[in-house]
Parts: sequence; structure tokens; C-alpha cells
Amino acid sequence: VRQCAAELGHTPKHHEVLGSTYISERFGNWAVALTIAELPLPRGMKPPKQTALNAYLKQRNRADAAMTKEG
Repeated sequence: VRQCAAELGHTPKHHEVLGSTYISERFGNWAVALTIAELPLPRGMKPPKQTALNAYLKQRNRADAAMTKEG
């Protein structure tokens, strides 16, 4: 997402990124993906709810913990 933003010169909207549906599913929604990527939200997009951010961070922490146990 950051690379697309750099190429476009602005924060990309969902339809401007190849694979955006997968990215949205991975992060919970597009606003969470942009927030985690530390990109400003496009005009008119509501910021993600804290519960959505927390859900992603909890999932990421579980994955990190699993990788630590395996490695």
C-alpha cells in the first residue's frame, strides 16, 4: 500500500490497488490497512474504529507469538 501511495503521489483508494480486496480482508478493512501503513486517510473516509484496530493488532500479536515458538 505504501508503494502504491508513493507511485500515485497520494493515499490510494481501494479501487486503485491491485489486490486491495485481499489486503482489506487481511487487515479487517481498508481504513485499518491505511492506518497501519501510517498513510493519511483519503478525504471522506472515516477513521477505523478502535475495536477494528485492536482486532488486527491482537491477530498480529498471536501470529508473532506463534512464529517465535516455531523459530
